Amino acid sequence: FAWAVIPLILALIFDQLFFNDSLGLSYPFFHLCLLVGALFLFKDKIEGSSWSGWTAIGLAHLLSWTFALFASTPILVGNFLLVPVLTVVGFWLLTSKHHEAWDQILFVPTMIKESILPFFAYLIIPVKFISKALPSKSVKPSAVKDVLLGLVLFSPIVLVVIALLSSADSVFAELTDSLLSFDLPFAEHYLEHLPLILFAYLGLSSLIWLIYSRKDKQLQERDHYTLKPTVAITGLILLNIIYLVFSSIQITYLFGGADLSFLNDLTYAEYTRKGFFELVFVCFINLGVTSAIVLHSLKKKSSPTLAGLLTVLIGFTGVLLASSQMRLTLYLDAYGMTYLRFFVQASLIAILFYLIFALVSIWNHRFKPYKWSLIITLSLWFIISFINIDARIASYNLQTPLQSEHIDLSYLTHELSTDAFTTIVNKLE
Repeated sequence: FAWAVIPLILALIFDQLFFNDSLGLSYPFFHLCLLVGALFLFKDKIEGSSWSGWTAIGLAHLLSWTFALFASTPILVGNFLLVPVLTVVGFWLLTSKHHEAWDQILFVPTMIKESILPFFAYLIIPVKFISKALPSKSVKPSAVKDVLLGLVLFSPIVLVVIALLSSADSVFAELTDSLLSFDLPFAEHYLEHLPLILFAYLGLSSLIWLIYSRKDKQLQERDHYTLKPTVAITGLILLNIIYLVFSSIQITYLFGGADLSFLNDLTYAEYTRKGFFELVFVCFINLGVTSAIVLHSLKKKSSPTLAGLLTVLIGFTGVLLASSQMRLTLYLDAYGMTYLRFFVQASLIAILFYLIFALVSIWNHRFKPYKWSLIITLSLWFIISFINIDARIASYNLQTPLQSEHIDLSYLTHELSTDAFTTIVNKLE
């Protein structure tokens, strides 16, 4: 009975909170209701020692409060996507005997494989809920029971179809009005809410049953193919030579203050901006190369030469990262901070940690860079979510003397959210 009623109650709460209304305080309140309902249904499957599952759920709920505290669009969009994912992952880990499997590379693709397609298959699960809720005996269900079950299940769908067809054709609308001309108070109001309730009920029922009924199996590490050390060493020598030449240029012109007059009409700020995103992308390429070689070659057969070349590659990547940071700093001094530049700055901090983890994994094969990279990424996003980035962007642009000698008040007042209002007023007084 609870499996049918609790998703319905949650769907009704969902409708009351979000129908033609903003998220705000409703989002963390509904998330709390969802947690209570799910914990009640999963109480016999929860592994109490799963600290990772409880951490994911707790982090998801804390992030849900950003909808009540802030109005920054990038933060709310990010958390709108992240909170449901963390919630599902949390309950996935809580109901699994292998609850520490999240630090394996296969965890994410396995979850996607076992969640997306089964989710749509389980949309029919309310039939099972209602069948269990109806009284049953050892005899086979009667025809009357089957008919009643069919009416209960398909009545909402029939009403939604009638409403849509009536909206599409005025003649059909008049016909249905004449046939369904019941003077029922609030009937029109309830019909407006019905699609959202039905959507929420089907989605929640499918998701809850998906997590509860999945087969709990241990992730099996794949037998990765082996990359011969000679192949890897050859490729790394070529890459390191290229990076040696490029790093020399970066050190000379960005850190050494060499003359840039040969760049013709390019200003210093324009030079620093040019190629910035390409450098960041190259950093990610080098991280990918390092991870692939460690996984497919270095872990298979220890090679000091290969480890040394990978270390050199990480060092050159550090130079690229420093160049990117220098370019970004100079560009911020010239044109100020924006949403995009703020998140790019945060990305550079994350890449620095990724480089450190990659370096450790080269010399310590038991170290799991994937695990710590995930922890750092979530930690940085959590911090960003609660530091009021709009106010910080406004504060930076209003207190930093820009080389462009003007403050873009249009960006501050039209692009930033109301979170920056107090800061802007205080700085301009």
